[in-house]
Amino acid sequence: AVEYSDLQFEAELGAQNGYKGHPRPELDKLWDRIGEIHPISMPAEYLGVLNKTGSGIPYAEEDGGGIMVEIEVFHQLHCLNFLRKVIYADYYSRPENMPLEFLVGDTLFFNHIDHCIDFLRQFLMCASDVTPVTSNWVLTHHSPHPDFNTMHKCRNFDALLGWVEEHD
Repeated sequence: AVEYSDLQFEAELGAQNGYKGHPRPELDKLWDRIGEIHPISMPAEYLGVLNKTGSGIPYAEEDGGGIMVEIEVFHQLHCLNFLRKVIYADYYSRPENMPLEFLVGDTLFFNHIDHCIDFLRQFLMCASDVTPVTSNWVLTHHSPHPDFNTMHKCRNFDALLGWVEEHD
């Protein structure tokens, strides 16, 4: 399921792609697909490697057995999508657009926000991407402008998503 490829990030300020912009149904559809949590089965013998001995919900043997797990990138994307919706709360607080995550009390809602912020912080600090970012002079700026269009060696997310959807 894990393949690697070189990927040129397209992260220039103002650059457009399907995941950016003001909320709209087609944007939500893209985000909801990549941020959906997909429970899959993992053999129980791997629990020790994960330091999770005695943890986990078992699947019934007639369903193939194993322990229910999720792949963490989907939780990370769920959190990013949730924070995106919080930023655009004026849209998502309307009854016709309200996500399930908003239909909770204030304490749980703000705990969810704090969880996602801190979870993503821990992940980013753990990954500590050391890709160099060059800068260029731009006539309209008084200081160097970072070029965030950087090359990365990435896990092939589409292949991983396809594998997880097949095994969900």
